[in-house]
Amino acid sequence: MKHQSKKIRFHPALTLLEMVIAMAIMAIVFAVLMPQLNAIQNSWDSKTGSAETLQNGRVLIDHLQRKLASAKEITTVSALAETDGFIQFIDNESNTCRYDVVGTVTKYIKYGRIGQLADLAGPVSRFQIYCYDVNDMNAPLNPVLNPCCVHFMKIETTLTNPAGMGQDLTLTASTYLRSGAISDETAQTLLFVSGGQYVGGNCIPTAQENLKINKIQLWGYTVNRIHESLSQSEFDEAVADANVVYISLDVDETVLNTKLRSAPIGIVIEKMMPQFGVADGWLHRDRDEIDIIDNSHYITSAFSTGLLTYLSSIQPVTMIDWGLAPGMTTLANVQDVAVNWESALGVIDIGGELVGGDTAAGRRVQLPWGDTGFSFSALNADGLTIMKRAIEWAAAVEGGGSEPGPGEGNYRDDFNTLSYSGSNGTLTWTGDWQEINESDGPLRGDEVVTEDPLASPRPPSCQLRVRDNDGGGEGVMRQANLDGAVTATLSLLYRRAGLDDASDYVAVEVSPSGIFGPWTEIARFAGPADESAYQPFTQDISAYIDSDFAIRFISSPTLDGREDVWFDEVDIQLSQ
Repeated sequence: MKHQSKKIRFHPALTLLEMVIAMAIMAIVFAVLMPQLNAIQNSWDSKTGSAETLQNGRVLIDHLQRKLASAKEITTVSALAETDGFIQFIDNESNTCRYDVVGTVTKYIKYGRIGQLADLAGPVSRFQIYCYDVNDMNAPLNPVLNPCCVHFMKIETTLTNPAGMGQDLTLTASTYLRSGAISDETAQTLLFVSGGQYVGGNCIPTAQENLKINKIQLWGYTVNRIHESLSQSEFDEAVADANVVYISLDVDETVLNTKLRSAPIGIVIEKMMPQFGVADGWLHRDRDEIDIIDNSHYITSAFSTGLLTYLSSIQPVTMIDWGLAPGMTTLANVQDVAVNWESALGVIDIGGELVGGDTAAGRRVQLPWGDTGFSFSALNADGLTIMKRAIEWAAAVEGGGSEPGPGEGNYRDDFNTLSYSGSNGTLTWTGDWQEINESDGPLRGDEVVTEDPLASPRPPSCQLRVRDNDGGGEGVMRQANLDGAVTATLSLLYRRAGLDDASDYVAVEVSPSGIFGPWTEIARFAGPADESAYQPFTQDISAYIDSDFAIRFISSPTLDGREDVWFDEVDIQLSQ
């Protein structure tokens, strides 16, 4: 019997030296890989934090611009050097609202009505406000003595990146402030007659006059100043460059005399004086109300007939005592004594007979205030409405050349006022921009006229923004009469911001048949794109010439609320 032997194979184990060497190699590998892994993790955290910070910043900038642009009045603002700043204002619904920085180590910007502030954006390390008035748009006010006269505001915010290795983001929000309603009229030139000082060839208005000038400029007018002492020829030259005149109560009627009596443009008069032929004599009383007896006129149509308190305190006012011009229509009276009420607010239209027998060469408005010591700040919202409407009515009849005939010239909107009525060409658009699937005006919502805060280089003035997709597409449209033209060319500037892909776009469409279409797409500004600078665009639109021509910018069904296309300098050039 044979026995087979089994061979047993032995595998030698690792020696201690070999194990030490293996562990050393692994340690070296980890030492090399770990920094790379940490770098990848830090890079991811940094990019995520930067994206979050940018989105946070965009929300804040948009909020600031929308709320401040529509504010009725700035009431309080922090000092120029304050980096944890605040802004308090009255919004367009007459609520007192506030932006404020709250916190010690970790700071957040809060917003809301007084006593109801809630987190808006953050964390932040700086929220600094720069305020400017219309007299100097280069140097910020320091200190801000009269917040209600702030015309332009720049707010610099540094948002803290939540990632440890991430970079903080500093953004700037800039906005023009338009107290109260914004005029729908194209910007006009107002000649302000001052009774202040005249030094070295410069007109220096009084403090009260500066308040009025600031307010008038906030209503969208370009204000030229002229001193009462200048010559007749200098006044004639200034009138030729203006649409309307405003005469301050600080003027000396014996110095101004009759230099403006025959002016062919509208004149709004604060100080009652015989040189304009409105009346022969006046009375002086201390009052705070008027009695509106005619509200069929544009100036008083915003009010009911009867007593109206238009001043916040008793002020020195004037009224006509005798010698009322035959062509004057009285809109409101002021109480003299007991049951006697005298004419105080009145108008004379072109051709109306003046005291002395001659006729008015332009519209004339006599305001119900104008006595020595009157405080302009006492005018409440109703008083300012009377002043604003008086200027608008007087400015309705203009001097100057006529509009080019059909088929030549250009329609243009530079969006240099916060409205949908901008008209900067030689031709007047058929109407204003109308919103598509939105109806909250140019100051709020998705479609707005505002400053583009992220454009580089920053364009002047404001721009038109289109975003979101309510109703399958949002935007604006406008009509222009192209009849008579042989050629028509559309040009504009555009900038795409945050568009993710080709399905995100804003289309430019035209129709020869008006705003109800049919529409033809002539251009599409689509993603993916995130531009910093504005790009030019030009297109021949001669094939669509018609008296009912319309253009619109409309978003795609997928464009969301943080994807924007901005437009500026929209121009339609016509030639024969």
